[in-house]
Amino acid sequence: MALFAVTLTDQTTDVVEGADAYQLEGPLTTFFAFRSNRNVIDSWSVRLASYRTADIVAIRRSADDADGAAGQGSGDRGGRSFPITSGGIEAPRLDAVLASA
Repeated sequence: MALFAVTLTDQTTDVVEGADAYQLEGPLTTFFAFRSNRNVIDSWSVRLASYRTADIVAIRRSADDADGAAGQGSGDRGGRSFPITSGGIEAPRLDAVLASA
């Protein structure tokens, strides 16, 4: 499982923890966790968070959480929000940009 940082148009970044993948579902982008013996998004996948696709500026994925230090997300969208400051995003270091609007 990995961390996904979702940067939104309101200048916040939500962190979705424990997600394996994301997929467009109509007007939403939804993040999923796979079941233990599956590697695809299917009916057994667990929805973790959804965002209006039009509100997403960028999605960044971190490497797998090898140290187990990540806790469960909070908030109504399933993640934590971090404001963007003049020095950058106040969020965990992320190593790959997956999508950008």
